[in-house]
Amino acid sequence: MNYRKAINTAHVALIAPLLLYTGYTLQQGNKLPRAVPQLLTAAGIGVLVYHGYQAFQKLQAGAKLTTSYGLQVNAFHALLLAPFLAYTGRQLLRNQNVQPWQRTALMLFGGGALAYHASRLLRRRN
Repeated sequence: MNYRKAINTAHVALIAPLLLYTGYTLQQGNKLPRAVPQLLTAAGIGVLVYHGYQAFQKLQAGAKLTTSYGLQVNAFHALLLAPFLAYTGRQLLRNQNVQPWQRTALMLFGGGALAYHASRLLRRRN
């Protein structure tokens, strides 16, 4: 399995379902297992480190945000998604209520990840 296929598969099988489950469960007013906020927080930190480093490397190599798709992906993950996941996970770990927009955002990020990465997997088969 190549690197891109592994990334797409991980997003479809693990990441998108986690985000969708978390957002939906919170939207319904149900309590999450303790591991879920821990996973969200750890994912936020991991995504920040990985994508922040990748963005830095691309910038050092001369990539421009306006023309480099890879840099755009790294910037989205490091500047928007990672802080959101870490912040939301931390709130849940402290037993603080998350706002309705956060629950909606979790489901939107999960649905977007599922749609995008599933389409990439299906496109590679044809």
